[in-house]
Amino acid sequence: MKKLFFCFFVLIISISCEQNQSTNKEQSEVIEEDFVEVPVDETKDFDQLGFDLMESETIGKLQFDMPLAAIETEVGAAEEKTEFELWGADDFEHQTRIYQNNTLEIDYIKTEDDEIVCNMITIYGDNELKTSRGIGIGDSRNAVLKVYQQEIYDRDNETALIAGTIYGGVIFTFENDKVKSIFIGAGAE
Repeated sequence: MKKLFFCFFVLIISISCEQNQSTNKEQSEVIEEDFVEVPVDETKDFDQLGFDLMESETIGKLQFDMPLAAIETEVGAAEEKTEFELWGADDFEHQTRIYQNNTLEIDYIKTEDDEIVCNMITIYGDNELKTSRGIGIGDSRNAVLKVYQQEIYDRDNETALIAGTIYGGVIFTFENDKVKSIFIGAGAE
């Protein structure tokens, strides 16, 4: 009777393990199959989508147009900073500050009322911050496409995906199909 009970117990455990392995495999396949690329809607205004995204998207708690004091409350004091310099492209004074062991770079501008606010945010290296949609350094190109595809016009570029446009939005760069950097702002004027 003990032998029968032992054999029954071993049989139940082995069936259970096989089911668990197949369930894990099925879950992995579902995650891979879960991403369905939809065609680009060329009637969309990608400039406006980019501006909207630039103003609403966050990296961690950091956001475009956020005041310097609020940012430094979140991430601490800058490790490096440049002098303010007037840019002819937008007629604002710009300053770059580097944070978090050279993994976070923020461009600030002085507004007309002398407030210093965030104009561009870039993360790279081993920075662990993520966008409001959950994308961070090291995530796959497919993960970016899955959550930002409605805002991405050109999906064929292997080294970068732009949600919006270079004039405003979020730019993801890739190395070996993994996110290398994330930029929020205007990459061109």
